[in-house]
Amino acid sequence: MKWKLRFGAVAGHTLEFYDVAIFAAISSYLSAELTRLGYQQATELVWGIFALRFLIRPLGGYVIGRYADKVGKKPAMILVSILTGSATLCMAFLPIELLGYIRL
Repeated sequence: MKWKLRFGAVAGHTLEFYDVAIFAAISSYLSAELTRLGYQQATELVWGIFALRFLIRPLGGYVIGRYADKVGKKPAMILVSILTGSATLCMAFLPIELLGYIRL
């Protein structure tokens, strides 16, 4: 395997790990903020979203695998990197006010 391809694979996996690590790091803050806003099961909601990532992963692997078979590995890797990077960027700019307020 060429070094350029190895570097691309490592960069993609690093970005994916960074996405998981960032969500895990902000999960306690997000849970506390949701509790403050009035959500009764905020911790379960946050960790449910975190678990959903691991449940959806096989489906994403199937879809991206089919895409890679048709178009090629490089465009598939670029697509996955863009999607993962976009999700991480969206978490960075997440305004908590968009979640809404619960009035009890």
